[in-house]
Amino acid sequence: MLKVLSIALLLFVPVLYGMGRKPIIRIEVSAGSVAHTNLPVNVSLAELGISSVKKIRLVEIAEGRRVEKPFQVINNTETHIYWKLDGVTPAGSVRIFEFEKGTPTEVPSTLADKQLDDLVLKRQDKQPLLTYRYTVKAPPKGVDPLYGRGGYIHPLYTPSGKVLTRIQPPDHYHHYGIWNPWTKISYDGKEYDLWNLKDNKGTVRFVKFDRIVQGAVFAGFDAVHDHVIFNEGQEERIIRENWKIQVFPMDESRYTCDITSELKPTEKLDVILKEYRYAGLGFRATEQWTNQNSEVRTSSGKTWKDADGSLERWAIVSGDLGGAPGGILFMSFPENYNFPEPIRVWPFDGNGGRGDQFFNFSPTKNKDWVLKAGHTYTLKYRLLVFDGRLSADEAESAWQSFAHPPEIKVQKI
Repeated sequence: MLKVLSIALLLFVPVLYGMGRKPIIRIEVSAGSVAHTNLPVNVSLAELGISSVKKIRLVEIAEGRRVEKPFQVINNTETHIYWKLDGVTPAGSVRIFEFEKGTPTEVPSTLADKQLDDLVLKRQDKQPLLTYRYTVKAPPKGVDPLYGRGGYIHPLYTPSGKVLTRIQPPDHYHHYGIWNPWTKISYDGKEYDLWNLKDNKGTVRFVKFDRIVQGAVFAGFDAVHDHVIFNEGQEERIIRENWKIQVFPMDESRYTCDITSELKPTEKLDVILKEYRYAGLGFRATEQWTNQNSEVRTSSGKTWKDADGSLERWAIVSGDLGGAPGGILFMSFPENYNFPEPIRVWPFDGNGGRGDQFFNFSPTKNKDWVLKAGHTYTLKYRLLVFDGRLSADEAESAWQSFAHPPEIKVQKI
């Protein structure tokens, strides 16, 4: 069943409250050894020891003041409360929050706008941040219909609305903005390819939305994808994927997009994702970018010319967007398979010397990955999407925050 959650509870502009309100739960958020900037955090109702958040407010205690903070309630297998650590939380610091009785102030919500073919995630001011295409997009007229597919992100926008992605380019009609197929798969003694659609060996299909969420802190969705093989005129699903997307606005020039891929082979047979130079989370960049106006920088200090095949925690892909810079910081989580992950970057002078931007975190670039039948495997990525420029130091700080989230302690009062 599709669930659309729209719970936007709290203040858009902080309001100060007196000390007379009775707190019921105290929460300590410890930064740990790294700093965090505009970071979302969450805690479950089970941890809080309460069954409902009706008529409860969240406040931060800072410098002797009580400032009401926005929060968002998300119901999944268990209910969680999300809020944002506004500004910079320095390494070693502790921030104090309390839940108190009272009616929270309603505020503008991030938006998840489900349309006929697409789901559009928007900021509180209705600026689109990304579009997820859930129906099949046919290729251009005259192109083999095998190239059609859905279940991908395009357009991905910068916070100011500049488009970062491209789909169905003439050189690779099977490229779809940000998408997640596997190229070389061994199953039941045969090899299949779900990436190169023209080979007609398989594809990835959108099945349904498990959840669509919007609220005071973030917007997102959980989409179910089937990874399907074609074998002598028969189709068979070999992997069911839950693709979870969460978009968190940070400030006017930056937001994060968390992408979690949960891969579960069927109970029948193992699936072997074979070693190959590209597969997994792919990004085809805007046609505006060439080797004259865009660049790649990685956590190991590589650039576009030497990054292909390097093992990375993160990579910045950025360039000129109609006279103003912008880009994406791609981050891989330490628990991902084959971390730090190999990356695939196209040749600097490819496509007739023009150079086109393609980036891929490819955990199977240098070795196989065996997915055992009936087991679930998880890959987590965070994209920091920005207008302007992002330094290597800022990228490393953002990755450290992603890899080492704050510790949360709950105390009943």
